[in-house]
Amino acid sequence: MKSGRAVLDFGTSDTHVSVAVSMPEITAAHLVTASVMAATTSDHTADEHVVEPLRITAGDIVAGTGFTVHGTLDSAGTTSGEFVVTWRVSYPGES
Repeated sequence: MKSGRAVLDFGTSDTHVSVAVSMPEITAAHLVTASVMAATTSDHTADEHVVEPLRITAGDIVAGTGFTVHGTLDSAGTTSGEFVVTWRVSYPGES
């Protein structure tokens, strides 16, 4: 299992953003998950990370290259600034 953090930057106003994560050892057999991390950025408090209605998904695996983490606002309107997400890569059956 490998894990890490990434930053989703919604800029000044957006509803969907993504960030590419480099991981040369990844294969198509890996499972990738991601979630919002309650952390403070220059734009948001940890509490704002918790209450902002963001849907976080991970996928788009490219073997030998990496994967993509997506952030989508789950409500009408837009959001802005940076949000920290955590990701985890594992093989099926690995805990």
